[in-house]
Amino acid sequence: MADTGIREKVVAFEKESTRLTLETAANWIAPESSTEFQVDRVLLEDNGTRDIKEKFPSVVGPKAVSGSIVNLPVEQDANLGDLLFAVLGGQGASPGSLGDGGYSHVFTPATVIIPPTYSFHVDRGAVLGVKGYNGCLIKKMTLNQEQGERLMMNAEIIGLNEATGNVGSPSFSDPDPFTFDHISSIALATVDNKANIVSFSINIDNQAKLKTPINGVVTPSDINCVDGVLVDGTFNTYMVNETERDKYVAGSVSDLVITYIGKVIGGAITYKITIDIHKIEYQAYPFGDINGMFGASVAFNAVYSTGDSQTITVTIQNAQSGSY
Repeated sequence: MADTGIREKVVAFEKESTRLTLETAANWIAPESSTEFQVDRVLLEDNGTRDIKEKFPSVVGPKAVSGSIVNLPVEQDANLGDLLFAVLGGQGASPGSLGDGGYSHVFTPATVIIPPTYSFHVDRGAVLGVKGYNGCLIKKMTLNQEQGERLMMNAEIIGLNEATGNVGSPSFSDPDPFTFDHISSIALATVDNKANIVSFSINIDNQAKLKTPINGVVTPSDINCVDGVLVDGTFNTYMVNETERDKYVAGSVSDLVITYIGKVIGGAITYKITIDIHKIEYQAYPFGDINGMFGASVAFNAVYSTGDSQTITVTIQNAQSGSY
């Protein structure tokens, strides 16, 4: 029997050209080794009464796929666009050309309830073989930034079924992630607060659901997003004025725009991420100790902005000329 090191695991994915149909992988990511996918299966237990006290064998009930991506550094020139599309489901009609080899891609919540689906593949070594998981969506994405750290992405994934997979020909470049020192601004109501905020976390949940009719099979038949996207988050901040806390007390809204600027693509064009949460409502604003200084640990929910016709917009600049 061959042993396999956990760090030799390969995780890959690809948008499905035919929805719900397993696609060979062409994108490879390098999250932590605790990233995993599994089949969630229900057994229908026997509870019948007979002439003995023992239970008889169960029968197989429904099954589906769940998975997680754990602590994936957000690379400047890699797969962020694919992963954003997998959770938000909406993107601009075509990338905007910025010149000098740069392109702008705009991601927003999908307006349709039947989104594009993705295949994920995991190669765990020769012991198990490559497994593929079709009809998947990133149900929830979390973006975390800590002082002195890389911008990290975590994700919860749901899907239809497991089959023999194919990771293609894995290819990895040297790491080049967005980090804390790429933050250009953290604007609250257009006022830059990057000098005060020490960490943040943003959750994007599309509320995807598996469709499970009584259709003669044990796996789901589809996956859809019938409910609106939920966006919430937290940030820790030094208290230097009362401007934003006054909004919490008054129950009024603010807006939050976080911008990262990375390396140069060409000319004056750089790799860039802009996360625009158009309206936030503060849910908690408790005072606390941040590195021995007076601060607050803030929680917020996003709400729909009629002026922007969106809850959240994420714009990235990179060198990809085509849509995702």
